Amino acid sequence: MSGAVNEPLVSAPLPPGIDATTVFRSLFVASPDGILLVDAQGAILLASPSAERLLGYESGTLAGLHIEALVPDSIRPRHAQFRERYGHAPRARPMGTQMDLVAKRRDGTEVMVEIALSPLQSHGLPYVMASVRGIGEYPRVRQALQRARCSEHLAQLGKLAVDSRDPQEILGQAPAIAAEALELRTAMLHLLDPGRTLLRLAGGVGLGAGKCWASARPGAPTLRKAWC
Repeated sequence: MSGAVNEPLVSAPLPPGIDATTVFRSLFVASPDGILLVDAQGAILLASPSAERLLGYESGTLAGLHIEALVPDSIRPRHAQFRERYGHAPRARPMGTQMDLVAKRRDGTEVMVEIALSPLQSHGLPYVMASVRGIGEYPRVRQALQRARCSEHLAQLGKLAVDSRDPQEILGQAPAIAAEALELRTAMLHLLDPGRTLLRLAGGVGLGAGKCWASARPGAPTLRKAWC
């Protein structure tokens, strides 16, 4: 086998009638990962359609903005410092190897991303290409976000239990907190009555109050709905 695989790309010219500029423009448009071309001052010169969709911008509205517009407010000052340091010694590298990266969308919401930087100075261009991939739909990321959300709401419920002196307030708010944590439209909290024959609806969201579920005896195989 010859070493043609390792030879420069120029040894395999494009077929006649196909322009290299058209090919590279098509790759830019078709790339599933978002691509941003940024100058030394942080201005976005080009933004691919995938980048616009990921970040919630309409076609043509992302180019011209400053890159800091995509950075969450809480870390924007630090990001400007990182970008300045990177400009003094640019190199191809992934970002956020030691932390989770988040990009700010046009509507103010945030999306978890992976970002890789590729400086073009070695090609005679004073720009940096950033490849941006949304990872919020990855199963492991969804699970991590769900665990974090549940932990946050569990802490909220614990604080309510400590701060509130009214059991009814806790019973009333617990279903709403659970529904928000689990992203449910309906949640119910039932209490077993002293006679152990009725489950009384103590609180809920997405459901009318005053319903009970009754069984003939504890452990009965079926439940019947009752109104209390």
